[in-house]
Amino acid sequence: MPLKGKPAGTWNRKRKRCKHAAIVLGDGVLAGCASRDAGPADVHVCLDRFLKDDFPDGGEQVVYHITNFRAPRSPSTFVALVDALVLALDGGKTVQVFCMGGHGRTGLVLAAVLSRFGYDDPIKFLRGSYCEKAVETQEQVDFLVANYGVPPAEPRYKSIKFSRSRKSESKLLVDGPWWRGSEDDWGGGKW
Repeated sequence: MPLKGKPAGTWNRKRKRCKHAAIVLGDGVLAGCASRDAGPADVHVCLDRFLKDDFPDGGEQVVYHITNFRAPRSPSTFVALVDALVLALDGGKTVQVFCMGGHGRTGLVLAAVLSRFGYDDPIKFLRGSYCEKAVETQEQVDFLVANYGVPPAEPRYKSIKFSRSRKSESKLLVDGPWWRGSEDDWGGGKW
């Protein structure tokens, strides 16, 4: 069930773009992509608050900010997001998750959803069928191991240097038609 919209895997002048294959789960379709490739879907999940204006027309829109190369700050709100995505997929919805490049943060969400659908090694599956760059950092791998029982995997990047501390990061921004508030007042959602 291919998604319509901007074609993934096209070339730009500077580098080859990745092909991010959609995955059929339950009665729905799970897709990940870079923000520039976002197309029509029933549910769009943007993982970067600075890209929240990149939503395509139509569908529910959710912004769940995860800092680039990092794992979610709040496991409980992330688990609630994944639970909502699983319900949407079971209900036959097309869910599209995107961040800047469609690899690290998007791979983290896709791996968490796949683990909820019973995949034994979702990181390995994603790297084989979605994109070899999925789940980029040790922090993201460790988050999946700790919260979803995913087998450990080698991160794409061995070390990442951050210019600021985790304490200086701004609070999670979530907005959209069904989810408004902050990380501290998660209200759930209905699709």
